[in-house]
Amino acid sequence: MYRALRVGVVIPAYNESRAIATTVQTLPSLVDAVIVVDDASHDDTFGIASTALRSADAPLYVLRHAENRGVGAAIGTGYRHALSLELDVVVVMGGDGQMDPADLPALLDPIADGRADYVKGDRFSHPEIWRAMPAARLAGNIVLSTLTRLTSGYRRIWDSQCGYTAIHRRVLERLPIEKLWPRYGYPNDLLARLHTTEARVVDVPVRPIYGEHWKSGINFRTIVHPIPWVLASSFATRVTAPAPGPRIGVVTTSYPRFIGDPAGGFVAGHVAALRALGHHVDVIAAGDGEVRDGDDATRIPDRTLFYRGGAPDLIEAAPGRAVIAAASFTARLTAAVAIRAHAWDSIITHWLVPSAIAALPTRVPLLAIAHGGDIHTLRRMRLLAPALYALRARDARLAFVSEELRSIARAEAPALASWLDRAIVQPMGIAIEHFRAIPRAPMDPPTIVIASRLVPVKGIDVAIAAMAHVRAPARLVIAGDGPSRAELTRLAPVASKIAFLGAVPTSERDRLLREASAVLVPSRVLPSGRSEGTPTIALEALAAGVPVIASAVGGLAALSAIQLVPPDDPWALAAAIDRTLANPPAASGLRAAVEHLDWSQVVANLR
Repeated sequence: MYRALRVGVVIPAYNESRAIATTVQTLPSLVDAVIVVDDASHDDTFGIASTALRSADAPLYVLRHAENRGVGAAIGTGYRHALSLELDVVVVMGGDGQMDPADLPALLDPIADGRADYVKGDRFSHPEIWRAMPAARLAGNIVLSTLTRLTSGYRRIWDSQCGYTAIHRRVLERLPIEKLWPRYGYPNDLLARLHTTEARVVDVPVRPIYGEHWKSGINFRTIVHPIPWVLASSFATRVTAPAPGPRIGVVTTSYPRFIGDPAGGFVAGHVAALRALGHHVDVIAAGDGEVRDGDDATRIPDRTLFYRGGAPDLIEAAPGRAVIAAASFTARLTAAVAIRAHAWDSIITHWLVPSAIAALPTRVPLLAIAHGGDIHTLRRMRLLAPALYALRARDARLAFVSEELRSIARAEAPALASWLDRAIVQPMGIAIEHFRAIPRAPMDPPTIVIASRLVPVKGIDVAIAAMAHVRAPARLVIAGDGPSRAELTRLAPVASKIAFLGAVPTSERDRLLREASAVLVPSRVLPSGRSEGTPTIALEALAAGVPVIASAVGGLAALSAIQLVPPDDPWALAAAIDRTLANPPAASGLRAAVEHLDWSQVVANLR
């Protein structure tokens, strides 16, 4: 298992008696099942594979075709068997030893992060490609990859012929496996069919391997005839395929920019849940000006407001500069939404401003989700009531991540009380299975974790002050970045007791949850009245069985499993830390408190 995903490896093999045993035996322990498909080899591939011993406990299945049907057909046989085993992710690895098992986690990470449905190796991005791959093969792959980018619709992928891939079960179940091209040209056909399911495809660098015994099994005469046909027919399949389901536009500010980026992770979770239901989802989000392969969002460039401190904090710190930047960004976002909205059946916006405001001119059904920073910023600028009236006139549906936020909206626009009463109150979801599968291994001495942006509303200075009063020999680890970092670093009295990690990827967040004895969310209410909504890290920690200590503000106050303390009270926070370390709550109870927040349930509530 890898990051809560059951992983199977399909190995198509034809006359691979020399390498098949090594291929099977060197698979990492994270693999839950191995499926070898012998495509009617003339040598002893089947016998050697059947007796290959592995140090891991994963079962080995060796299947055999009665007659040679081609590598695509062998992979299809393996895919069908993998589906019968109810695996979450199926990896394809050749039986010829040309694929490095050490690259397997890199193939799985984009799927585990919720950023991709199909991941393929890209040998062109590896520094050894020019030395390792034979020149003729390199030239042929470049030509075929260029053509496949045009026919498949995936304009950012390279190395179309690389067979080292991973696919999520939900996409594999939607593929017509029996119709896939059976022989050479299979990956070109598969990519076009993936496009018809709206699958997200990502390339990751993998090491090219061509050993001393390597010999191409490709016959030039067998390529010249089928490849043009495969490319042409796959293009026709893609452009004539009907849309897979309702088309939803998701408009947001924060959204992960790269694999492992924690920014807007809950929005990515929402998008993944919608796609799992078969919806076509277009994402429009703020960007930082960089173009990255694998990014599935349309980006509106902005280097001022988002991804570091956040727009609400910038507006409070430098209102003049921030308002001008916000007006410019909102205008560009509105234009981008207007261009695309005609193709959508509905729109979901995260944050009322700027996202919901940008969707106002459209005519399709609108669900606007308020998270906290938007509500408080609009109220402070005396724009909350006008925004709510505009959304009501637009006949939008509202959702709030906490009851507290809805109460603020009622107070600002009492005439809209009946409409606001019909609004949804729904905290954002989390991937319950993913966090439940994180193995708990608390450190000794105990580690206390904060994972958040370093801005005043997070109350991290309170946690630093509290550590001076904690009696247990605990260590505070702060993951995140933001404009308050320099000031907070100066406040930390003992470097050995308080560590700043900076921004960390989601994989590092998981490691911190595995090792943490508690997670702190010491949020405060700012003089402007601004406070938190429902911080996702607290929900993720509970799902992982990690105790959470939080200030009694925002949506977290409604969760009974959280130990609440008064905001801005370091002594109360220190006492709560000592109590939790001395008598930690049962992990089962913590997990049970958030089971209803799995995305599969939350996405249904937000429909």
